[in-house]
Amino acid sequence: MASTPSKLEKENLEAHVELCHQRYTQLDERLTKIETKVEIIHTD
Repeated sequence: MASTPSKLEKENLEAHVELCHQRYTQLDERLTKIETKVEIIHTD
C-alpha cells in the first residue's frame, strides 16, 4: 500500500511535506483504530 511519489512531489519540497503530513495523519488514524480494537479484544 505504498504511495508512489508524484512528479510534483518529487520536484516540490512543500508538496512533498504536505503529502507526508497527510499520509502520517492517515496512518496515525488507522493505527489508533487498530489499537482500540485490540484493547477491546484484550479486555473481553
